[in-house]
Amino acid sequence: MRAIFELVVDADGRGATIYDYLRRTAGVSRGLLRRLKTDGCITCNGQEARLRSVLAPGDRLVLYLADEPSQGVIPEPGSLEILYEDHHLLIVNKPAGMVTHPVRETVRGTLANRVAAHLAGAGVAVRPVHRLDRDTSGAVLFAKSPYAHQNCARQRSQGGFHRLYLAVLAGRLPARWGTIDRPVARLSSHPVRRTTRADGAVDARPSLTTFRTLRRWKGATLVAVRPETGRTHQIRVHFSDLGFPLLGDVLYGASPTNLIGRQALHAFRLSFRHPVTGQPLLVQAPLQPDFISLLSHLE
Repeated sequence: MRAIFELVVDADGRGATIYDYLRRTAGVSRGLLRRLKTDGCITCNGQEARLRSVLAPGDRLVLYLADEPSQGVIPEPGSLEILYEDHHLLIVNKPAGMVTHPVRETVRGTLANRVAAHLAGAGVAVRPVHRLDRDTSGAVLFAKSPYAHQNCARQRSQGGFHRLYLAVLAGRLPARWGTIDRPVARLSSHPVRRTTRADGAVDARPSLTTFRTLRRWKGATLVAVRPETGRTHQIRVHFSDLGFPLLGDVLYGASPTNLIGRQALHAFRLSFRHPVTGQPLLVQAPLQPDFISLLSHLE
């Protein structure tokens, strides 16, 4: 078994049961607590304890879980650009042209396959907290335990998980900054494309994107983009809807170009609170060579 989380009980824990304290203070889900009962254990001051045990301030709790399989992700050795790693988290810089996680017929050659090989022997399942499109590069966060995953997922749903992208738009965007507030939906007539239009839309969901213009050239604009919601293709479809598709994004209306062989979109920065320590964590992903070459050409 491996320790996935530990904490010292504060004054508010006096007289509380371990179950109540972990639910109220640490935000441990009921599902994880059930797993601890069947596939793990909890120690209090080094001794195995039950969820009904009563706590006192200063007690040290440690949660252990049995080693986990990679949940169908086949380990495949390959290079990983690791941006941050500790006992609970792994953040890597995904190259363009690689799927984040196995989907449908794509079960090999994904970023998760390489992560599974990196974590092999550690008893850790592959848990991506979020995903990037195949041709979008940048920072991707993986959690090494169910507790770290659920905490990061909670931050995403509650607005505490911030992502900043760099994008190059086709055309000279006049606005210095702005907000795009348009629902994004699946397009019933296409297996991949999303839309903000009502015609042919399926499962429309509220979608909010904010942006700031960083640089303008004759036929292109560099913007910093923050997706306040996390819909599939959100940034791509929102800027296409404004009439400024991402450079290279032929799926959403950009003209073919030899300047870059994909949509010019890079997940540049992740910021959130560490799921265990609570400390702010900010990680930046260096630009990929093709993105650097594009910016150099535009300059």
